[in-house]
Amino acid sequence: MVGTIGGMVALASLGATSCFDGADALGLPCREDADCGKGQRCEAGVCGGPTATGDASTTVMTSAESSSSGTSLDGSSSSSGESTGTLPGCGNGVIDEGEDCDPGTGLDAADCDADCSAVECGDGHPNLEAGEDCDDANDSDVDACTSECRATLLFDGMDQPGMWMTEIPSWTDPGSGMSFMLSSGWQHGLPEPGSWQSGVYSESSGTARLISPPIAFAPEPGSGFHYELRFRHRFRFDGNPMDVGPTACPLPLRGDGAVVWVMDEAGMPMQRVGPPPSSPDQLDDLGGCAIGVNPTNPLYEQGGPVYTSIINWTDAALPLPGVEGMTVRLVFEIGYDCANCWQSNAPLGAGWAIDDVVVAPFEMR
Repeated sequence: MVGTIGGMVALASLGATSCFDGADALGLPCREDADCGKGQRCEAGVCGGPTATGDASTTVMTSAESSSSGTSLDGSSSSSGESTGTLPGCGNGVIDEGEDCDPGTGLDAADCDADCSAVECGDGHPNLEAGEDCDDANDSDVDACTSECRATLLFDGMDQPGMWMTEIPSWTDPGSGMSFMLSSGWQHGLPEPGSWQSGVYSESSGTARLISPPIAFAPEPGSGFHYELRFRHRFRFDGNPMDVGPTACPLPLRGDGAVVWVMDEAGMPMQRVGPPPSSPDQLDDLGGCAIGVNPTNPLYEQGGPVYTSIINWTDAALPLPGVEGMTVRLVFEIGYDCANCWQSNAPLGAGWAIDDVVVAPFEMR
């Protein structure tokens, strides 16, 4: 109810302020918050507080506007504190008590979330202005969003085989001109469930490939980021100098190994990406094979580093240069020579196993 006291317009608090819109009282004299109606405060004798010039017509946010700007896109609320002439609340451009920052717009900013909290990957709120593609509030990369809040282009925990192709290519021995092909290749879930295995350890020469679905890369991964392949793997090949125990081969020579490379849309090799060029392991022996009779590992002819030293489950990270703006496939290829000292009694885990494959923009380090 509005009355006149001492020639000034004042507000009478009659216990019904919940029905009174405080926006109508902005700039009017008051004695307590109740005089100003719902959503307003009485400060320095004026509803909403006086302006810097003493004019009682200051502009402030209504309670509805405050509620809107104080709520983030994921539904979390911000804290409000001391007023400096405007209604306290997130979005007023002033860092009040309990706020990390205040964008002043009610929207996300590059350095502040809309709920007035600091930008932080992993808080469950994707701030696109800060360069986040997504934020699923976990530290797993094997899902639609990496732990660096970038959308993954490919992720697969390898629990289901349907996404991948396998191939056992024939190849021609340069010495004899004869064509050869392995009898078995990649298998899903054998002997370890939830991963791809390179199959029965071969007693003949050749390669077998595990091929990803097509992966489309944007022309630019983002400032400070590059495209990267990450995966878990485990491998063990016969003739490795590091092998010891009852299944160790008498001649510790590397004749078997594996590589990762990139295939373009036409099915042509683009580049080898793994192992890294700094890797010391290479196929250093024909493995007892006689070229022209029993050919060697086809990967031996290519040269370059291979995965061959014994390793238990470990994480690999390989940059993918030159894929920007392209659609490509990843190829995990294992190669054998014709000499298998284990014959049909290869130890458990012989060969190569792949799990938890992720392709995404990752921060350059």
